[in-house]
Amino acid sequence: MSITHSQPVSTLNWSRWTSWISDRFGQFQNWRRLRRQQRIDRQAFQQLLYLDDHLLRDTGYHRADLEDANNLPLDVNAAQAVKLMKSERRLRTRN
Repeated sequence: MSITHSQPVSTLNWSRWTSWISDRFGQFQNWRRLRRQQRIDRQAFQQLLYLDDHLLRDTGYHRADLEDANNLPLDVNAAQAVKLMKSERRLRTRN
């Protein structure tokens, strides 16, 4: 019993290989774009650290929360983390 292919086996393997490489390269490019945007977002967040403590308190933020959020990994949204810290602090002070 013999198996026949419309293309030689080496061509089929080459096609799969190039497809796999292309997929991985696309995934890598997407990861780089995401990482770049995360760095841009973190740099924008870090601008809050330059604000005066009185101004931060007036807006309901604490410098310690901002510093803690700034030290989180890049894949964690620091602005959302601070928002969560702020709401938890508000709940603690009410009780």
